[in-house]
Amino acid sequence: MRGREIGWWKGRFRGLLRETGLQLGSGVVQNHSAIVQDQFAIVQDRSATVQDCSATVQDCSATVQDQVAIVQDQVAIVQDHSATVQNQVAIVQNQFAIVQDQAATRVPAKQHFPDAVTSTQEGPMPSWDDGQHWDAGLFWDSASPPPLPTASNHKRKSTMKRQPFFPRTNAARPDWFGNFAAQLTIANAILGLPAGDVTNIIKDALYAKYLTGLWLTAVREFGPAATAALEGFLNQDGDGVTAFVPPVFTVPALPAGVTAVPTGALNRILLMAARIKALPTYTEAIGLQLGIVGPEDAAEHDVPEFTLKRLTGETCDCVQLDFKKFGHKGVAIYCSVNDGPEQLLAIDLVTPYVDNRPLAVAGVAEKRTYRQRFYDDNGPVGDFTAASSVTVSPN
Repeated sequence: MRGREIGWWKGRFRGLLRETGLQLGSGVVQNHSAIVQDQFAIVQDRSATVQDCSATVQDCSATVQDQVAIVQDQVAIVQDHSATVQNQVAIVQNQFAIVQDQAATRVPAKQHFPDAVTSTQEGPMPSWDDGQHWDAGLFWDSASPPPLPTASNHKRKSTMKRQPFFPRTNAARPDWFGNFAAQLTIANAILGLPAGDVTNIIKDALYAKYLTGLWLTAVREFGPAATAALEGFLNQDGDGVTAFVPPVFTVPALPAGVTAVPTGALNRILLMAARIKALPTYTEAIGLQLGIVGPEDAAEHDVPEFTLKRLTGETCDCVQLDFKKFGHKGVAIYCSVNDGPEQLLAIDLVTPYVDNRPLAVAGVAEKRTYRQRFYDDNGPVGDFTAASSVTVSPN
């Protein structure tokens, strides 16, 4: 009996152990299953995050591409503007060359001198330390007279007036263009112009020589032949059966080394001539070599020529003097009022001169009589012109 009980208890104990082990194992499995589910949820969240980040990256990539396209457009715009600026700089440089050339011969301001200076005085004009005062009734409203010539600041030039250098007739133009093209390379050894600029302007000159020479001659010769052929067609010359074929103009072949250039060649050549004359290395001898200095006017001019014109306006009743200085530096203008003493009124280098002084007696008309002389570096020179008068009235 006792042996059976012991056996039963042993069997029971083993059964309980098995049940307990199963229950424990089931609990562990359940725990691990819960952990796996939690990890899977985390993975799903991470996957969603990755997808969101991927979408964000794609959006950012699209944004970057858009910005790159915008930058490329802006670069293209900047390049276009850069090209425009370069063109404008070239234009400004040409215009500046013209201004320099004009400035070499023009002094825009008028020189006014004291009433005490009369026509009997000779020599240089008054200077700052010769006893004149700023409040002595003078009009020091312009630049000082140019300095007297020295070895460093003066180039000897003929005082004789020159005629225009560009030929007036078509027949003379081919030779002029050809000479300019041939001599510019030689003269540039002294002038120092950029080689590219010289090359381009020579192309202009050579093509202009071809058009004004060979081409124009052929055109003019073709004209009468074409006219004769047309007359023959209209008047039924020939057999009256064969179809009329008009003559065809054959363009002369370009000479060796000559290439076609854009329109405006003469303007570019004249701008280059002005630019050359403004260079510090330019001399009149080079101008004659290139043909950009006209022949001297052989006519003798002992005195200036001038005309008077009364200008009436709201602000003044003035007198305009248009004068010709015939190659001299300027003119000395003298004036007397109501047949009184004659006085040096002004030295003027550029026509016209406008006498805008107020009336000697306010509200009272007066007669102003003018004469002129040439003016060069050392002062007024030569004879006086005949007197010319005009009456100036109150406004």
